[in-house]
Parts: sequence; C-alpha cells; structure tokens
Amino acid sequence: MTNAILFDLDNTLYMYDPCHAAGIAASTHYAAKESLVPENEFQSLYDQARKVIKERTGNTAASHDRMLYFQEFVRIATGQNSSEHAFTLQKLYWEHYIDTIQINPGVTEFISLAKTKDYKLAIVSDHIADIQHRKLIKLGLADAFDVVVTSEEAGADKPDPAMLDLALSILGSTRDNAIMIGDNPKRDIAGAKSIGIPAYLLWVESKDESWGASVADFEELTRVIFE
Repeated sequence: MTNAILFDLDNTLYMYDPCHAAGIAASTHYAAKESLVPENEFQSLYDQARKVIKERTGNTAASHDRMLYFQEFVRIATGQNSSEHAFTLQKLYWEHYIDTIQINPGVTEFISLAKTKDYKLAIVSDHIADIQHRKLIKLGLADAFDVVVTSEEAGADKPDPAMLDLALSILGSTRDNAIMIGDNPKRDIAGAKSIGIPAYLLWVESKDESWGASVADFEELTRVIFE
C-alpha cells in the first residue's frame, strides 16, 4: 500500500526557466558594470564555466553550485581570482532567482489532499541543501514536507537511488510503498523505476508511456492518484 510520495522540486513544484533568466540578467548586468565582460559575451563565458565545473564535479550536488560557476567564470573572464566578484555574482543570481519563483498551479491543493490522506511527503532534489530550502520557503512550502533530501546530503545526483532510499529510510517507508513525481524522464522517472518505485512524469501534453505514467499537470495527477 502506498504511504509515501517523493517529489522532485525544480521544474516540478515551480518552473525553472523564468527564475534562471532573472538570475542571469542580474549577473550579466553586474559583470558588465564592473567591466568583467561585455553583456553580449556573458552567456557564452558562463556556459563555458558551467561546463568546466560539471566535468570537474561529476554526478554530485557541487555540479549545481553557482558559487563554483561564478568563481570559474571570473577566472575565465579576467584571468584572475576575485572572491568579491564571484560572491556578488552568485548572490545577485540567487536573489533575483528566488524573487521570481512561483508555485505551480495545483501544487498546494495536491499536497493538502495528500496530507489529509496521511501520506508521508518528501522532497528528493539534486542541488545543495541551502538553496533548495530557500526555494521551499519562498514557495510557502517550508513546512509542507516530512523530509527534504538533496543530493548534497545523499552524496549523488539522481538517477542514483541513494537520495530516494535515504528519504524513504527517514520516512520509515520502503520502495514498495512509495511513488515518485517529477519532470525529468531520465533522472526522476527512470531513476525511480530502476529500483521498483512507480513514477509519474509531469507536464506531458501528449502521452508517452515509455517512461511510465504521464500527466499534464497537478490537477490531472490529483485525479489519477486520489480518485
């Protein structure tokens, strides 16, 4: 019997793209103002720095760390280290990102209904813990989940099962009694299915059952799971 629901966070409970765009815009403006790099060159150097960090850190939470991205960005852009510029860039990025974040339609209602039915709820999310908790606070979900597990704590990003198993262990549940909800076919869905956890792929308009059950939004998900 299902008693635990595991949720991805990014692009599941809110949409990533507008938040990221706001963060990049703020960082771009600062870099140009401080003569680190012209605005029209920012994105390519940022992408280059991000690629370097991801290759260096692999399938870990550090691969998502904007402080590392901007530290490398400053090195590439100026040929020198500047803790002040790197810190300010990541600070501006996250401030504008968090200011832009908005909860997706139907999320609050879905969580409330799950709680009335005594489901245990967990966030299982790639990233560093500090940032993911900040997102949940801004979304109004600070106390909505029984546990929040990030890849920083688990030691590996999805689809590695370590994060899912850690969350289930803390919840006192098992793989046989859990379901996974996420937006990424390979990380969220395939990762869960690889260890026998049924999964629901969100934001799919044309059904694609090759990854498992797919739903258009939280309203449809509510009907599928609770009705």
